Amino acid sequence: MLDSLRGKAMFLADRLKALDTLDTLLAECAEGNGTVALVSGALGSGKTELLNVFADRAAGRGALVLRATGAKAEQALPMGAISQLLQDPSLPDEVADRAADLLQLAGRPTGADDQADDLNRRPVPGTRELCALILELAADRPVVIGIDDVHFVDAASLQVVLYLRRRIHSARVLLVLNEWSRPRPTRPFFHAETTRQSHHRIRLDPLSRDGVRELATHWLGRESADRVAGWVYGLSGGNPMLAGALVEECRERQDELEDDGFRDGPPGFGFDQAVRAILHRWEPALLEVAQGQAVLGAHASPALIARLLGVMPERAAEMLDILGSAGLLGPSGFPAPVAAAVLGSLEAEDRSQLHALCAELLHKLGSTTAEIARHLLAADRASGRWAMEVLRDAAAQALAGNDAEHATACLELALEACVNDDERLAITAMLARAAWRINPATILPHLDTLRSAVRAGFLTGRDAVNVIRYLLWQGDIEGAGEVFQTLNAVGDLDDAQLAAELSLIFMAMCGPSQGSPMEERSEVTGGPEVGGSFGNPWSRATSTLTDVLQRESSDAAVVSAEYILQSCLLSDSTLEIIAFALLALQFAGRPDLATVWCDGLIDEAVRRRANTWQAVLGSVRAEIAFRQGDLAIAEAKAEAAFGRLQPKGWGVLIGLPVSTLVMVNTALNRHEKAAELLNQLVPDAMFDTAFGMLYLRARGHHHLAVDRALAALSDFQTCGEKMQQWKADVPSLLPWRSDLAEAYLRLARPEVARELIERQLELPDAQGAAIRGTSLRVKAAAEDISQRPRLLKKAVELLQSSGNRLELVRALADLSSAYHRLGDFGRARATGRRAVQEAKLCHVDAVPPQLLGDLPGENFAAEKEEPEGVKDTGSTALSDAERRVATLAAVGHSNREIARKLYITVSTVEQHLTRIYRKLQVSRRDELLEGLQLRREPDELLDGRDGALGPNGLAEREA
Repeated sequence: MLDSLRGKAMFLADRLKALDTLDTLLAECAEGNGTVALVSGALGSGKTELLNVFADRAAGRGALVLRATGAKAEQALPMGAISQLLQDPSLPDEVADRAADLLQLAGRPTGADDQADDLNRRPVPGTRELCALILELAADRPVVIGIDDVHFVDAASLQVVLYLRRRIHSARVLLVLNEWSRPRPTRPFFHAETTRQSHHRIRLDPLSRDGVRELATHWLGRESADRVAGWVYGLSGGNPMLAGALVEECRERQDELEDDGFRDGPPGFGFDQAVRAILHRWEPALLEVAQGQAVLGAHASPALIARLLGVMPERAAEMLDILGSAGLLGPSGFPAPVAAAVLGSLEAEDRSQLHALCAELLHKLGSTTAEIARHLLAADRASGRWAMEVLRDAAAQALAGNDAEHATACLELALEACVNDDERLAITAMLARAAWRINPATILPHLDTLRSAVRAGFLTGRDAVNVIRYLLWQGDIEGAGEVFQTLNAVGDLDDAQLAAELSLIFMAMCGPSQGSPMEERSEVTGGPEVGGSFGNPWSRATSTLTDVLQRESSDAAVVSAEYILQSCLLSDSTLEIIAFALLALQFAGRPDLATVWCDGLIDEAVRRRANTWQAVLGSVRAEIAFRQGDLAIAEAKAEAAFGRLQPKGWGVLIGLPVSTLVMVNTALNRHEKAAELLNQLVPDAMFDTAFGMLYLRARGHHHLAVDRALAALSDFQTCGEKMQQWKADVPSLLPWRSDLAEAYLRLARPEVARELIERQLELPDAQGAAIRGTSLRVKAAAEDISQRPRLLKKAVELLQSSGNRLELVRALADLSSAYHRLGDFGRARATGRRAVQEAKLCHVDAVPPQLLGDLPGENFAAEKEEPEGVKDTGSTALSDAERRVATLAAVGHSNREIARKLYITVSTVEQHLTRIYRKLQVSRRDELLEGLQLRREPDELLDGRDGALGPNGLAEREA
């Protein structure tokens, strides 16, 4: 019992003063000084608990304790509360019998007139005798009469209580009455009569912050209490009932309290029950006003709630004051968990109806579009033109604020409220734009409607161009061409920039296919550029990029790609164009620039919460990383990008992330994972696009790795046929000849392989360091063993300058093997060791065995963990961020310019440079270029034209 009381006393940590007051009154009562203690407090403030604890203490000190509790359901039951008092089992039998007779005499149904006031003014038979009985009991020992929720006690019982109250001044009777705190007493006459004479008022305020901490400490221990006390106080507002529910939840989940995320989630069901229990203790108006407050949120006011619920503003204000005094309602409204619990008390249909009424009311009052739309969405219903217009405007605001998900939800609901065909089409087009940013698959149900609208001339301009993009995304090149012809016929493509953008979209999605609609239009207009305006910079950039794919002009590609990236804001309509420009930089031998641009654009896509943008740009970044030989980054970026969209949402672009993942897993000897990726369904239309060629190439290399040379041969041949058909036979885009040569080598046809490589080396674009290096590596395998070291050394030199570490590892492994076969074991070992070191720089945990082949000499397995001479590689190699900063600094950009280009602060740039100087062992900015070359950081080479490093670089040594 003592432990239990101690536990309760701790719960009453902020109530000890009140408990001491009652103890004092009991002591005075025992001396013959009877009195009344009026205990008031808000809902859930602990009045009942205080009375329970005091009653136990009084009984322990020899007092006779008689208890009763008022209940709204028993207000019409005459003498209900007095019956509870005098039917206590501790009363002697003869007293109980006398009380029963008197109660039978006094009890009678209350008539209608009796309910007109808070007291039954008719005399209650037996009142004098009942009070005399209680006073007789007080002659033997102190009597404590405790009545909880006295405001719900029946009128007859209140008459008896008042009669007794007037006669206890010199009796050993302590009357403890618990009542609600409210501006207007529920029983005004009874309250006035009770307080007219000397009495003691005890008010229970919400628990203080220290009180909540003490409560938590008692049940959870000090360490856990320190962690959650602030959270409990913030959500409960100091309401003991709510604080107790939260502490109880903490006890049940004590093993989770160390996790900071525990306080971020919503409270459990016990908290919801406590909130609802508090609200149901009062009259129904309190729950209704609470529900109105929860629906209206921070914009709620007594006047607004009154209009919403159809009650008087004064009544709404009174209920809000009660909620505030209980700690449920703060200056900014309900805390989110309290609001959720209140709304949870509504049936779904009632909640929807309340939100719908709220939306209509706010519309009439001229509230903000965003607020009205929030209620319409919560109601999940919209009727009337006003609702459609509100939702459409809210969607436009959401898109401007980069909240495509909210915009999509608004537009989907707006369609239900729209009855005008023209407006419905406009909303559908807007919905497609918003939904595409989240998941392109969601626009498929609307695609036929939009295409028909373009054909009928109802949809024009950029919305019509977007339809072409959607069709190309799904691989419907023929359908896109039909829509293009419709737009061309009505002159929608006379705008040079719009036409140039469309040309780039066709090029990016389909490849430079001969006979594309854009090419046909150019031929018809007679101009050298799409759009017909020779001076238009967009048209000039488009024409130059076309030349890159068809006439192999790498320098022009870099200029045009950077022009597009600098001039083209990232948006839904430019995503494919920007992705194409990034890949063009990579293909033109500038992976450093491609990486810097791509990382900045990805950051922007994240800031603007554009899921589709992040997926596409992440896939591009993965492809760039793979072509630099950075397998870990390539895999991480490709997996993250691929997981952002469902396979159906990728459309034909699925070939981009899948091809990168297949190439990475094949390089890492994870053939089962590569096969699993290739088993996924892809659209047939993909194989008529550039993404299909990347997919076929990756599949071919997988076939080659698992000894299916004929299957690989077929895939590589298909790539070659398509690239030639498209007049895009550019090795930097897709080196199909060297791929095909590797397949012929597996089939013991070195002469065919040699011929393919020689043809590839004759092409102008094959002069780039990466392509030449890879070509020479494959050619060496087709030559006599005595010729291989010469070719492979040249391949190593080129690949080192190109930045492709994966191909460099392969070339080093082949060179080591060649040295070993020629009996030069020292060089074989040294070259093999370097292959191991370079493989580590690919950011893989272990050296993939198939990259090294059958390395000669000693076993390198032990050296993979800690190769000699590179123990500090992890600490001295530049990180990706440092490489980007070093690249820009070496070519003369200021710290401020670097910060602007990389979307970082100037301070961050300075910190990066400090680490770069230390790692490269340089002291000045003008030494960076030499430092990068000496440290063999391929990703830092500043000029991608055939590996040239400047005045003393590789190009001059070749000459």
